[in-house]
Amino acid sequence: REFGRASLQAAFLETAYHVVVAEQTFVLHIGQDHPVFDELLTQFGYSSWAIVTACNPGAQELSEQENTLRTERLRLAALNRGWRVCPSRNAAARGDWPDEPGLLLPGCGEAQAGQLARAYGQLAIVCGELGQRARLVWVSSLAADRDESS
Repeated sequence: REFGRASLQAAFLETAYHVVVAEQTFVLHIGQDHPVFDELLTQFGYSSWAIVTACNPGAQELSEQENTLRTERLRLAALNRGWRVCPSRNAAARGDWPDEPGLLLPGCGEAQAGQLARAYGQLAIVCGELGQRARLVWVSSLAADRDESS
């Protein structure tokens, strides 16, 4: 399947980002505030966060097995950088795309998360800071290339 940037952006904006922190599950949405989630991050001393996946690089579907391997590599890469990692799951609202496992990286800034996402062929990440709405951040040159075709 080929997706232009407009359709990708719509899909990302509609996706529910499930994250687990301290055995509590939160469902985050781009463009929305998440005050209870912010409170928990504050308790742990974090002021920023990012959600990164290694699945389906460039919006090209891979097998579940390949995505599982890529997710484990991503987890190890984040741990090797000294970051705390929490599980996440990106669930497409329309059910037309498989759920993607990934990582919530508390305390990780946009630039660092973007660099990690680019290394795994990702087009975008979801980032946030305390008291601010979650936002979609395009990180890949592939996203710019696709802009011309949408």
